[in-house]
Amino acid sequence: MFGIYFGRYLVSKGILTVDQYNEILADSKSAKVKMGFLAVEEGVMTSERQKR
Repeated sequence: MFGIYFGRYLVSKGILTVDQYNEILADSKSAKVKMGFLAVEEGVMTSERQKR
């Protein structure tokens, strides 16, 4: 559940596009991994930004 809110936050801050968010959300449902990790893996967020 937190991943959904965090993803929306990233979209609102311009870190992710809506399309990127939807893709990561779909991946997270099948992979059961954290949203931040997927965002780093997709190259849309650095690991340093994930720690904030």
